[in-house]
Amino acid sequence: MSHPSRLELRAMREAFLAVRGTKGLCRLLEEDPLDLTAMALEPRYETFYTAKRNGEKRLIEDPVPALKSVQRKLNDCLQAVYYFQRAPAAHGFVTACSDDSVRESRNVVNNARKHLRQPWMLNMDIEDFFHNVPDERIESVFLGEPFKFEEELADLLKRLCSYKGRLPMGAPSSPILSNFASQVLDRELETLAESRDWVYSRYADDMTISSKTEITSEDIELLRGYYRAHGFEPNEKKTKLMGPDDEHTVTGILIRGDHLDLSSEFYGELGREIRHLKDINSVKGRLGISLMDWVDDYVKQIRGMIAFAEHVLGEKHPKVQKARQNLAKALERPKDFGIMSWNEWPYR
Repeated sequence: MSHPSRLELRAMREAFLAVRGTKGLCRLLEEDPLDLTAMALEPRYETFYTAKRNGEKRLIEDPVPALKSVQRKLNDCLQAVYYFQRAPAAHGFVTACSDDSVRESRNVVNNARKHLRQPWMLNMDIEDFFHNVPDERIESVFLGEPFKFEEELADLLKRLCSYKGRLPMGAPSSPILSNFASQVLDRELETLAESRDWVYSRYADDMTISSKTEITSEDIELLRGYYRAHGFEPNEKKTKLMGPDDEHTVTGILIRGDHLDLSSEFYGELGREIRHLKDINSVKGRLGISLMDWVDDYVKQIRGMIAFAEHVLGEKHPKVQKARQNLAKALERPKDFGIMSWNEWPYR
């Protein structure tokens, strides 16, 4: 997948900031004015729940295809604007640029790298992040710098990107708008961190503070106050203070002194998935059937896990190389098929 260059992002930014009125927006997005206005007046979503790892449910609000297409175009435009004014702390929901070096890219790994060699660490999370960004704040984003859109256009954009009076969980435009809504909070926390000699970063709704000196309960209460002043409520279940003797984690990545690692749970899950794939491939070969779509998707899922491990550890890390070798062996065609029945098929 190719990413836009800095020149392309700048051109998109300037085109979006130059938009005037509904007709100008429609020309940029290549949308019919009547259709766009109808979507804004009555945005349609399909709602459903997905299971979280902790057993709770997450509400997903999936826009209908036409609205989703518009939100994806708006996301591209908004990403181009945000790229040139993003806070140093923001690492989630940020577009990649082909001109950026590996270390310059904003991603979950570089977010964790900021906190190497820090004996004290605090993780805090925002409760219902998207749903706590009201449509008034979305409109204020479009009315303020650098957009300075007229009220009618700002209202139209607000309606296209909000649902039930707040950011919907599931709209392509919600992640980048949550970054815009957090810009002032980011700047204030960056200033606070600099005054305390802390390191501050934010990946979506996950905030991490690290320090060479102790982070106290008074510090945590101070940070809660910053959150609440901007309309966000800390998720106390995910507030975690880690000292010099504790294992440090940032968005699922382990900090081991001067290098990053992954948890034993991740390695265990990866090993189990590869072994299960080996069983499936063995039965598939003995039955003489071709690779099925869902098995192909399963292989892609495992390759994705290995690619993530490579991103964190490096391609030459022994655990990455071992995982690739095990995957290759799992995909080898069995030499001795034997006789079997469908009862042996390893259903998941």
